[in-house]
Amino acid sequence: MKNNRHQTATKTFTTVVCISVILTTCTQIATANAFRNPPGSASALALDGAKSVMVDDISSLSVNPANLTKTDKPTALVSFTFINAESTFISPLGFDADTRDSLKTLPNIYIATPLKGDTIVAGLGITTPYGQSVEWAKESGLPYFTEMILIDIAPTLAIKMSDSLSLGAGLDFYSSQLQTKQVVPWDMVTGNPGAPSGSSNLKGEGMDVGGTIGLSWDVTENHHLAAVYHSAFDIVYEGDTRVNNIPAPLAPFISAKTDFESEIKFPAIASIGYALDLSETLTIGTEVEWIEFSRFNSLPIDTGANNSLGMFPTEIPQKWDDIWTYGLSAAWQYSDSIVLRGSYKYLESPIPDTTMAPSLPDNDKHTLGIGLGWKGEHQGIDVAYTYSFIDDREINSNQNPFYVGEYEMDSNIFSIAYICSL
Repeated sequence: MKNNRHQTATKTFTTVVCISVILTTCTQIATANAFRNPPGSASALALDGAKSVMVDDISSLSVNPANLTKTDKPTALVSFTFINAESTFISPLGFDADTRDSLKTLPNIYIATPLKGDTIVAGLGITTPYGQSVEWAKESGLPYFTEMILIDIAPTLAIKMSDSLSLGAGLDFYSSQLQTKQVVPWDMVTGNPGAPSGSSNLKGEGMDVGGTIGLSWDVTENHHLAAVYHSAFDIVYEGDTRVNNIPAPLAPFISAKTDFESEIKFPAIASIGYALDLSETLTIGTEVEWIEFSRFNSLPIDTGANNSLGMFPTEIPQKWDDIWTYGLSAAWQYSDSIVLRGSYKYLESPIPDTTMAPSLPDNDKHTLGIGLGWKGEHQGIDVAYTYSFIDDREINSNQNPFYVGEYEMDSNIFSIAYICSL
């Protein structure tokens, strides 16, 4: 009977891994903090205020790889995070617009196995740490579709240096796609009110490599510290630009298709976490993060011949700021199989008023999260929900006068994860 249970667990483990890898490559994207997505599992979302020091399942590979040393058998985890992020833009020119297709899904998968007793653990994560997807009505005049998809494939190794100290490190292989669509009002360009509108579609993809290192230290039996560093990386996007409905008088001067190139500089992230066991069943923790968003100072746009004609700007200033996040979390082990989790987190927005754009509406936010976890002999389920309290944002000065106005934002996040082990 025991052998039958092991065979069933093995089949379930293999099935979960195969399906999850396929689903992760078909991801949709939604943002939580500028273009940074929420944590990649339900447990990490519910403990977001102190995730680096309190997440102890294999999704710790993303938030603190040192915690992988708590894995004692081959384990797979697949998580789906559903984000409903809605925005409204109210212009002083007398019109307003609402975002469309606001519900997005983020799949993430983790696999880990001990290699040498309980001292070395290897893991692999396929996650979506960054992204954005915002869609407005075409008739709004705003950039009606903007999407950036990024997948991180992260082979990772964690080593138990002593009974109280663990070290984890991994490589991050990033692959990303970028696309933006904008209506082109040819009637305004040509001065001919009868000219039909067209559209531009800029699309590119790119890759880069980064790294993550984490440290986990049980200072005493009840006091725990963690430190994590995610390196910065740069994605150079290469693809093509397409423009349609070009009026006949402009056809000799504007190309319907040209090459496209751009670059996004992603931030380095450093965090420190501390947790205290108040009892055998109750733990509280806190975490501080520093995020180097100032690396994203501008967005270059190279569309070849169309650049020289002024069809597209050669650069869009961003001038983002470095930010800090602060959080608190708690976990109560209600029984051997059930744990209750909760968190609070404050996230600054790195985007200044002067470069705020409808393609990525954002503001400072306070988040409250709750979660529940159940764990059996070979399987487990985690669920979490987070609501963000976001103040309306009034933009009175912007590099694009058309983006001046009031932005109203709302965000609900739900995550569910399934864990299976051999």
